[in-house]
Amino acid sequence: MKGLSFGVSMISSLMDGRKTVTRRLKGLHFLNDRPDEWEQATPCDVDGTWIFWGPLRVTEDFANTAYPNGGGVVPPYRPGEIVFVKEEWQHVIRGMKPTKGCAVLYKAEDAKGVIDSGWYPSKDMPEWAARILLEILSVRPERIRDCDNPHDEVLKEGWPFAGIDTGKPYTDFAALWQKLYPGSWENNEWVWRVEFRVLGLR
Repeated sequence: MKGLSFGVSMISSLMDGRKTVTRRLKGLHFLNDRPDEWEQATPCDVDGTWIFWGPLRVTEDFANTAYPNGGGVVPPYRPGEIVFVKEEWQHVIRGMKPTKGCAVLYKAEDAKGVIDSGWYPSKDMPEWAARILLEILSVRPERIRDCDNPHDEVLKEGWPFAGIDTGKPYTDFAALWQKLYPGSWENNEWVWRVEFRVLGLR
C-alpha cells in the first residue's frame, strides 16, 4: 500500500474532515523546469497516464516515450486506491528498533513524546504504524495558481492553517505553499490535485 505524507498541522484538519484535497509536485520535475512551455494535459484511459502538450518543447525530449508530441506522466495515485497517512511518530520502547505490533505515539496528539531520540519523520513511517487510511477519489494535474474556484479549493485544503491566518484563505494558502516550496508559487508550477476521503482510524 502506498503512503501519503502530511505535516503535524494538517493531521487534525484531516481527522475532522476539513481537509479533503492535497496538492503534490511528485513526478512533475521535468515539466516544472519550464512550466510555461506546457499548455494542457489530457488523460489517457488506456494506461492511466496524463499526456502533457507543449508546442515549444522539442520532440527529442520524449524520444523514449510513446507520445511523440508530448510527455506522458503517471500520476502518483489513482482513483479508488487506498493509501495510508504518513505522519511524525515514535514507538514507546526505548533503545529498541521499532517493529510491527509495538505501541506507537503520534506527534499530532502526543507532542511531548517519550523517546530521547525524538520523532521519526513522516517519510519514514511504515504501513504497520499508520492509523489513518484514505481512499483516493480523483487525481488531475493543474498549475498551482490556476485552480478552479480558488476560495472553495483552499477550504478543501484545510484552511485555516496553523500559524498562518490573515483571514484571507487564498492569501494564506499562497503563503503556506511558498513556505513549503520556495519559488513554486511564483513560477506557477504544475501539481497533482489529489482529492480523497478519510476511511477512518485503525
